[in-house]
Amino acid sequence: MNSLEGSSSGRGDTPSFVGQASGLYRRSVATLVFCGMIGLSVSAGDLLLQFDDGFENWITVVAPELEKVGGTATCYVNNQALDSGKLSIDTLKTLHSKFGWEVGTHTYHHYDAKTRVMTHSLDAWLKEELQISLKDFTRRGFEVKSLAFPYNSQGPDLTVAIQPWVMSYRRSDAVGIFNKTGTDGGFPAASLDVAHYTPIQTLKGRIDFAQAENQTLSLYAHRVLPDNHYASLVIEKIENDRITFTTAAKLKSTESLVLVPDILRPVRRPAPFGLASFDGKYAVLSVAGSGKHLRPGSTVLIGPSYSTRLSDFRTLLNYAKGRLRFRTVSVALGHVDQNAPQKRQSSPADK
Repeated sequence: MNSLEGSSSGRGDTPSFVGQASGLYRRSVATLVFCGMIGLSVSAGDLLLQFDDGFENWITVVAPELEKVGGTATCYVNNQALDSGKLSIDTLKTLHSKFGWEVGTHTYHHYDAKTRVMTHSLDAWLKEELQISLKDFTRRGFEVKSLAFPYNSQGPDLTVAIQPWVMSYRRSDAVGIFNKTGTDGGFPAASLDVAHYTPIQTLKGRIDFAQAENQTLSLYAHRVLPDNHYASLVIEKIENDRITFTTAAKLKSTESLVLVPDILRPVRRPAPFGLASFDGKYAVLSVAGSGKHLRPGSTVLIGPSYSTRLSDFRTLLNYAKGRLRFRTVSVALGHVDQNAPQKRQSSPADK
């Protein structure tokens, strides 16, 4: 993962969504309040949580947190994570059998699909990344119906070519709310990662909207880490691309850190910046000239780029509980009957 995935900038909801949501939400909120007052269940709409790559953190942190609220998820695994031991096959089987997670493919090697097609060919990518991945999952006992392209990198030629092999694929989106899939099986999802930071209040607003309009909120992430991997700091001064903070902080890990600017500002903040270094009191931005987008006195968040802060994740889950139904991708899209035993349909990957 050498570049930030997807197109979501973490700048809050788009103006079109805000305008649409405000009108529809006002028309629906009275109904929700009334149902709540008379004791009727007001859960409506679905929440699709997706986790990419392959981490043992899913079984130690993510699944137990979801279990507390009766939730489930879909994991998009690149097979090389299983081959390398980054994610054990026993963990994946437990996530599927005990916690009800769906297993999707993130391709075999996690190559950028568009780049791979350019340097090799579309046929080569299909054989070496998608078909071999599906065969491997079948051999291991998993039925795979959905694909998430690595880095959310895709194009029309790819989305057409995959249709005989999978029933759905994910595409990156700034908001992640939808009520039907595309004709090619594509569905949107917004990032929960710090690299595309979205304030928890904005996420709560999306949950309310999905509930009010009986729509689906689709979110993806990688790992959920304890809060000691993150720090909220106030900028004291900025000298070129060197940031000085008013207080010092010690992080559990300094791997692949990003700085999220102005986290108390709900919308239209700059996208997160990569850090070349961080020593607790000072940080150096990795891209020259980025410091001009920051301001003294503002509060920033520093943490691993491909991760979600545990306290934020818990807040999200607790708020969603009772408002949205936790679903796997294939259940939400109608490709699997949630109440029926899941038997794999034959596909070209079996041949």
